[in-house]
Amino acid sequence: MKTVPDTKAVSLTKGYALGSDKGFLNASIDYANAMKDIRTVEESYDRGTFSVGYTNTFNRDRTPFQFNAKVSGYLFARHYKG
Repeated sequence: MKTVPDTKAVSLTKGYALGSDKGFLNASIDYANAMKDIRTVEESYDRGTFSVGYTNTFNRDRTPFQFNAKVSGYLFARHYKG
């Protein structure tokens, strides 16, 4: 968790080993809230993001091939103006 006067952010990340020669799966989810001026909440925004990634190395015995794939995006994004 990170907190600065105008921004609050939380991030959760977890990685999973899928077993011998099956690769790794990584997932994360983030939330952020920011205010233009900390003395008032007239203008602020909330944002939620996610990402899921997979990585594996194939053909390790001969010519290794590294495979990486990632999907990420917004869960929501809201802008508030007073």
